[in-house]
Amino acid sequence: MPTLSSLLHSAQSRLIPILLALQITSIPTAFAESTLPDLGDQTASISPQQEYRLGRAYERSFRGSVPTLSDPLVSDYLEHLLYRLAFNTPLNQPDLSIVLIDSTDINAFAVPGGFVGFNVGVFLYADNEAELAAVLAHELGHLKQRHYARMLANTRHDMWWYLAALAAAVALSSKSYGDPGMGALAGTQAALAQQQLHYSRQYEQEADRIGLQTLVNAHIDPNAMPAFFQKLMQITQGGLTIPAYLQDHPLTSERIADTAARAAQFHVHYPDDSLDFELMKVRSEAFYSNDPATTLKNLSLEPDNKHPDQRIQINRFYAAELDQKLNHLAAAEQLARSLLATDPHRIAYVYLLGELLIQDHKSAEALKLLDQEQTISPDSVPITLLDVDALNATGNFARALALLESTLEQRPDDPDVWNRMLDTATGLKDRLGVFRAKAELYYLNGDDQHAIEQMQYGLQAAGSNYPARARFEVRLRQMMAGHQDLKGGS
Repeated sequence: MPTLSSLLHSAQSRLIPILLALQITSIPTAFAESTLPDLGDQTASISPQQEYRLGRAYERSFRGSVPTLSDPLVSDYLEHLLYRLAFNTPLNQPDLSIVLIDSTDINAFAVPGGFVGFNVGVFLYADNEAELAAVLAHELGHLKQRHYARMLANTRHDMWWYLAALAAAVALSSKSYGDPGMGALAGTQAALAQQQLHYSRQYEQEADRIGLQTLVNAHIDPNAMPAFFQKLMQITQGGLTIPAYLQDHPLTSERIADTAARAAQFHVHYPDDSLDFELMKVRSEAFYSNDPATTLKNLSLEPDNKHPDQRIQINRFYAAELDQKLNHLAAAEQLARSLLATDPHRIAYVYLLGELLIQDHKSAEALKLLDQEQTISPDSVPITLLDVDALNATGNFARALALLESTLEQRPDDPDVWNRMLDTATGLKDRLGVFRAKAELYYLNGDDQHAIEQMQYGLQAAGSNYPARARFEVRLRQMMAGHQDLKGGS
């Protein structure tokens, strides 16, 4: 059977335009009847453990195949929202991992093992937190019903092709690869698409149903789901070409009306405003801004009758992000300090000022700010990681190492943590630490060959340091076992 790595390479090298695979998994295409269909136990031949291994192997290969975005602040917001939804979905022991994809397209998907891919572009189109949550809730519905495990149970070989195609589609639709357009699938991919289509309508209906209930359970407005559907329809009517694969279940006014009716049956309408969402939205908008100077000029930064205080806070945060992008660090710092004066311990404001100070070579001042916030918010991952950056910038590598080792106990598969571990080990001139961090980063990005190579180097360099040798040997065996999963073993 072809390996996942070879399939990814093959799909990408031929630049197959398979964005349609993503669109099917990203946004619901129908709504379920009042009772979920009884499809029987189609996952009996696939254990949850096998499903988990499959998904996590795919996640590693995916990371190394598409452009991802490292932003601890946005990632932390999404992770908290995802778990808020997960604990209001009947998932058994949710163990989730989310990857930010550097793309302005609307898309999100979930695969076995709790791996969720999320395009930053969703922030650009969602008007409020409830709309964004509706996308994630739908994906959790797929995980709850083990939809990919069902497909794997019936067409094991084709599932690997599907996952490979999914990664290639994300890569093609990202800004790093330009706009490849939408085209017909060819050969094996076309046959696969037809085969998967048989299941997609049923599965999307189930995911819709569960997603709506999840929103209600989490006290999030379920009406956001049909509202977002309506927005997608307007985008489609604005000229987006829909591939043939999607023409069997397009966005229709009937579907939107049905979804709206189902949402209305809950008789709830929770507030959909969230300052954290708004801050992450404008941070994303600033990141993708093509003309930050003009955007900055048009922002209202002073209170008036038309702009409530919260809107002014959002605009000032937006302006600071735009100033940072323009390298106007003094202006950005002034705005960040004004925000902190109104809300001294909001993580987004502390993080913004901290990264500005580090960028402006005021690392000692940043360290003081972040150390203080660490005592108040010790579990904040963004503050912890930025504190490590400040520690490294001021030469406090030993303190940074201790903080990272503590963080790794909770987040052993976080590339952001391992990137900083590499910086810290390099600062300490710790050869074993460098080998270890490089190996983990290679491994998390699906490059098993170089990961294993770095672990072997570390094993040799450990010499008579037997505790270090033992750690390298154990991790090397784990990586080799994971390599078999990546090759498609079970």
